[in-house]
Amino acid sequence: MMSNEEFERKMAFIVGQQAQFASDIQIVQETLAQTGDLVTRMANVMHAGFNDVNGKIDALIDSQIRTDEALKDGDAKIKMLIDSQIRTDEALKDGDAKIKMLIDSQIRTDKIVLRLSRRRRSSPPGMS
Repeated sequence: MMSNEEFERKMAFIVGQQAQFASDIQIVQETLAQTGDLVTRMANVMHAGFNDVNGKIDALIDSQIRTDEALKDGDAKIKMLIDSQIRTDEALKDGDAKIKMLIDSQIRTDKIVLRLSRRRRSSPPGMS
């Protein structure tokens, strides 16, 4: 059997342990509440950060879409310029051919005029 004194010591020990547990539980609860507040603040900051990043990504996507459209428009204008240049080159070739024909015709005309002029000079007076 246990003596009264031993019983009192064991009871005092158990009560002390319970008081320590209650104190430890209180500290854990306070720490848990602080941790919960910290997690909530971090979640809010992360949420705001994600919203900011998502907004920037959306802006980049919109910018890329506008850039793609501008490039397509530029490509279409370049194609029009190339087509115009091709038509201009063809017109110049056609003009060059016509100028060559005119030169050839003028050379023939000059030869004819020269021959006629020579005939006129070499023919006796009154025969022309």
